Amino acid sequence: MYNPEDLAYIAGIVDGEGCIIVATHSSGSNTIRVVVAMADPEPLQLCYNVFGGWAYKRKNTNGRTLYSWYVQSKTALNVLRAIEPYIRGKREQVELALQFPTSDRGHKTSQEEKLIRATIKFRLSEMKRVEKDVAIGNLEMVS
Repeated sequence: MYNPEDLAYIAGIVDGEGCIIVATHSSGSNTIRVVVAMADPEPLQLCYNVFGGWAYKRKNTNGRTLYSWYVQSKTALNVLRAIEPYIRGKREQVELALQFPTSDRGHKTSQEEKLIRATIKFRLSEMKRVEKDVAIGNLEMVS
C-alpha cells in the first residue's frame, strides 16, 4: 500500500514538472509513458523508490544537469491510478491515459488496440498544445 502523502507529493511533481505521453518504439508500437525531468534529483528519487521505473542524469543544451525519471506501460498506468485522486492540472490527461490499452509482452496488438492507442496519442498531444496556449494567454493577462 502506498503512503497517501507520498502519492500527493508525486502527483504535484507530475502536475508541475511531468509529462504524460504515448511514445512510439522503433518497432512502431506505442506505449504510455509518464516522464519527469528536473534539476533537483531528490523528488525523482522518491518517485523511483515508490514506483520503480528508470532514472538517469543528463545535460541539457545549456550544459545544465537534469535528472529524469520515467515509467511506461502497465507501470505508468499503475502510477496514474495511484496519483489520480491528487492530480489537478493534468486531470484530463490522466483520465485519458488511463484508457490506454496494454497487453502482455509477445501478445499481438489488435487493430482496434492500435487505433485506440493512436487516438490517445493524438488527443494527449492536442491537450498539451491547448494547455500551453491557455497558460501563455493567462501569463500575458497577468503581466
